[in-house]
Amino acid sequence: MSQKISPTFVYNTLSLALLTALTAPYAHADTVTVVEKKDLGTLKADNSSNSEVYALSSDGKVAGGEAEYDNGNSDRAIIWSGENWAAKTDLGTLRADNSGRSIVRALSGDGKVAGGWAGDDNDKQRATLWRLDYTASTPTPPVTPTPSTPPVTVTPPPTTPITPTLPVVTPPTPTPPVVTPTTPVVVSRIDVENTAKTIAQLGEDSFALMGMQSHALDRLQYACNVRDGQLNGFCFGLQEDISISKAHDDRRLSDTGLGVNVGYGFGNGVSVGLSLDHSAHRKLPSSFKHDGDDVGVGAVVRYQSPNGYFGEISGAYDDYSATITRPTLANTEIGVNEATIKGKSYGAKVGKAFGTDDKQLKAYVGVKHTDISRDAYRENEQSAFPISYGKMQYKQTFAIAGVKTHIAMTDKLSWVSDVGASQKISGDDPAYTASLTGVEQHNFSHKVSPAKTQGHIATGLSYQVAPQSHVEILPYVNKNANGEHGGGALLRIESTF
Repeated sequence: MSQKISPTFVYNTLSLALLTALTAPYAHADTVTVVEKKDLGTLKADNSSNSEVYALSSDGKVAGGEAEYDNGNSDRAIIWSGENWAAKTDLGTLRADNSGRSIVRALSGDGKVAGGWAGDDNDKQRATLWRLDYTASTPTPPVTPTPSTPPVTVTPPPTTPITPTLPVVTPPTPTPPVVTPTTPVVVSRIDVENTAKTIAQLGEDSFALMGMQSHALDRLQYACNVRDGQLNGFCFGLQEDISISKAHDDRRLSDTGLGVNVGYGFGNGVSVGLSLDHSAHRKLPSSFKHDGDDVGVGAVVRYQSPNGYFGEISGAYDDYSATITRPTLANTEIGVNEATIKGKSYGAKVGKAFGTDDKQLKAYVGVKHTDISRDAYRENEQSAFPISYGKMQYKQTFAIAGVKTHIAMTDKLSWVSDVGASQKISGDDPAYTASLTGVEQHNFSHKVSPAKTQGHIATGLSYQVAPQSHVEILPYVNKNANGEHGGGALLRIESTF
């Protein structure tokens, strides 16, 4: 009697066979075999409680994360390193007593820089970088076994000679070298946020320095006159300029410039002049120390027509070296090196003179271009995290206008004044960039906003000490490139020949 096979049974059997055939190639696609696992432990004396790994070096030989330790059961930044990650290093915190919490979240490829956060004395979690140096592994040399001579037992010879039997001696197995685990040493830990603040402060100081340089370039674009070039002959002048300004932190800055200038008139309205200037004393922003090696040079070419119209072109250049020390805040480093500050400026103006020699007014308009830079440099290697700074440049073009007056009060004494203003017409805000060397993800950029309108007001007296010589003193107030107000006084002694 034959057994009937139901259609349902056939359908289920075929379906199962088809499903098996389709999935067979992928049956082991997600299978993972655990080759080795290692309990890295914690910082507690009994190696208990919790720990986590958040970062690995490129070769996987250094791990970073957090682990609990005995003091308060807090999580601490930890580095596991050495043979089989046996060395455990507590990276500490930013607190003065090294207490509190910290965590490693990232490692550089070579495992020498760790990044994360750590608590500070204000109970804040601060972005932190640790610089690590690893002690060299010191292997213990293997023990070389001392050769041993097997003992020989000698017995009196019997009647029948017997060959002595030597015992079999197995030499000891050499002891393998013992490798001391490679342990990281915390060279330095820094507060990233405070480091960024010191970089920004140094940028503000750099721009205050550029404002002082701009004023020095302006005074270089002056040379004595031989009666507006109408006469044929020379003139000679000495000047001292004491200028006072402020930095962003209200620190008082000053510059004492000593200058000499000469001019020559060709007798047809054309005159030329040359000036030299040296800063005898500069009180710079606290981050800068002037090395005293600057001598600036300027040149002026003028034309004065018989009916009072005049034109002038001028230029100046000055550079010097300065030692730059980065400001410090809590948990930041002192970074030092030298850089060169360079400045050049040139301009042109036209105008007209009104009145007589006893009462004269000169009005002018023109344009001025200023280009001041601080060269790129890198802090010295004494810092664990030396910072590299990009070139900083203050490059602006201004429209200028002004009025000068000379009014005789007596035969020898005259009132003189000089009022001028400049308005920015082109130029980008100076950018201040810096980066932690070898830590690509920590780059800093800071911009400063120069004053778009600048100017000065000077008024004083001129006294004729001899027929061809006079002394002039001009106190002044001004608005500088960084928007701060300042002042000073200018003393000139000039003679014509």
